[in-house]
Amino acid sequence: RGLKVRYNLKGDLVAEDLLFAPSVVSAATEIHGKGELLQTTQRLVRQALDRMEEMQVAEGATLAADLTSRASRLQQLVEAIRERVPQMVSGYRKSLEGKIRDWKLDALMPPERLALEVSMFADRSDVTEELVRIESHLAQVRAAFAGGGEVGHKLDFLAQECGREINTIGSKSQSADISGLVVQFKEELSRIREQLQNLV
Repeated sequence: RGLKVRYNLKGDLVAEDLLFAPSVVSAATEIHGKGELLQTTQRLVRQALDRMEEMQVAEGATLAADLTSRASRLQQLVEAIRERVPQMVSGYRKSLEGKIRDWKLDALMPPERLALEVSMFADRSDVTEELVRIESHLAQVRAAFAGGGEVGHKLDFLAQECGREINTIGSKSQSADISGLVVQFKEELSRIREQLQNLV
């Protein structure tokens, strides 16, 4: 509207009219011949692809460092769970002994029977196999990063397997401490799986 008033122009004036007016838009440099245009285009595409590859490598390195750190945290949680399993069994024994005393069932629960009950509890709540399998999966995660190449799908599979094992540990746990560690493990694993979506 300002241009219409300033230059006393008639009719409707739209942005497209300005683009098609002579000398309004011009190339900064003029490329002569199709061969030169092709070479310039190829050079620019190569530069763009090289830059994109550099960015992907840098992003991959950052992601690998983050995932490796998180896998180390999972290993620490596995070790913490393993340390607390004997405490869970001894806690069960003390709890059972306390109930026997409180309910005055000493005559009905001789020491051999108590030992058997504790042994059966220990068997039911044993998570050794699950912990060993998780550690095996975490070792494979470290090996995958060390080997390089495409690792996204493999890591996603290993994360799923770790999830299955930690769920089993959670269902067997009779300890608030172990249950808390299981929750921490699941939270960390969830963050790992979110990061892995950038790789698969």
